[in-house]
Amino acid sequence: MVGGAGEPATKTGLGIYIYACGKSMGKQAFYNADGDFLIVPERGTLDIQTELGHLLVRSNEIVVIPRGIRFRVMLPDGSSRGYILEIYTNHFELPELGPIGSNGLANAPDFQAPVASFEDDTSEWDIIAKFDRQLHMAKQNHSPFDVVAWHGVEPVRCGADDSCIILTSMILGSSTLLARLRLIIRYLNSKRKLTVGSEYLYGVDLSIAIHGHRYR
Repeated sequence: MVGGAGEPATKTGLGIYIYACGKSMGKQAFYNADGDFLIVPERGTLDIQTELGHLLVRSNEIVVIPRGIRFRVMLPDGSSRGYILEIYTNHFELPELGPIGSNGLANAPDFQAPVASFEDDTSEWDIIAKFDRQLHMAKQNHSPFDVVAWHGVEPVRCGADDSCIILTSMILGSSTLLARLRLIIRYLNSKRKLTVGSEYLYGVDLSIAIHGHRYR
């Protein structure tokens, strides 16, 4: 844990973590009784098996694991590291979009839930729980991932490519975005009494790399 505020016992505040892992979990499952996890891999891929199904999370994507959901992590591409935000209050929710429109940040369907995956395993499993910042372990004689259906809060994943920060043209196409950026820069340049039509702002050439291609 690198920072935080509040207490899980009073359901106020949050915690910030850096994680690093080099080995997949075996017959183990973990759940957090203190709050929701928002996991952001910086490097590596996480194959997260939850009670409700699998979620494959790559770098540049996020995953939310709600309070009380059991899960384990496999590493299909080797070691991984990244960041975790934990909130002790209510569950993570999408913000009210207000005047920026229904598609201004991200569409709710872009947050993908797992497909139910039933596992019939009667071997011994270790269940690790985090409660009031302390870790506790118990054993059980069946897989925790034997859920066939559910109702209520669910884990979700979302990629950065599926979201859009204010400029909704970002998800409409690169050429549309570039055209709008050029209009904005020309307007700003004219306000600064620079040459109208210039594609430079503070000496920076407007040449943008989008999805591996360069546009002018």
